[in-house]
Amino acid sequence: MLTYTGASRKPLQGIIRFGVAGGLLAAMWSCCAPEPEPEAEPGSQAMGQPPGSQQQWREILGEIHQRFADVPQLGIDDYLAWLNSERPPPLLVDVRPQQEYAVSHIPGAVHVPAWAGFLEHFTVVPKHRDIVLYCSVGWRSSAAARELRRAGFDKVINLEGSIFAWANQGRPLVDAGGPTEVVHPFNEKWGRLLQARRRAYEASGRDGGR
Repeated sequence: MLTYTGASRKPLQGIIRFGVAGGLLAAMWSCCAPEPEPEAEPGSQAMGQPPGSQQQWREILGEIHQRFADVPQLGIDDYLAWLNSERPPPLLVDVRPQQEYAVSHIPGAVHVPAWAGFLEHFTVVPKHRDIVLYCSVGWRSSAAARELRRAGFDKVINLEGSIFAWANQGRPLVDAGGPTEVVHPFNEKWGRLLQARRRAYEASGRDGGR
């Protein structure tokens, strides 16, 4: 059973007060340059899918789009294009529990678990702020985005495919010590959506929200 001990609001306060400098983002990307990916099966490139998982990806993304039709979805390529544009970068939020975030996360992400008291951490965030949320594949972050949008944050978007798709594409990942290449697989079923070499370990057990 997951236990949420509460995340400090200070990370969000720091982001709002100082913003994210373009130079800092550039430094993060350069130090975490992705490795070339092995050749993928036809049709699998969009999510960097491991062989045989295309149908499972199509099903889960279709289910997310249907269940959370009111939540905009942002593709990874579009997110990266946003960072490389003159548009101010969004607030990137990882909504997974601490044990998942600690294994790895997307560079620049603020950690705010989608748990009890989630909305309280956004009291320091202007409601017009661009916010991008992610989790493992996008289910939990879409649910959290819906919660924020209903609270008046009208520029909240979900990162489609979330960190699993990000890792499968060979995008940079970090942990507390710096660059890394693996991701918490969540559980056995959903971990199959990750390339085997991207799994921090072979998971088993619970089959809850993603």
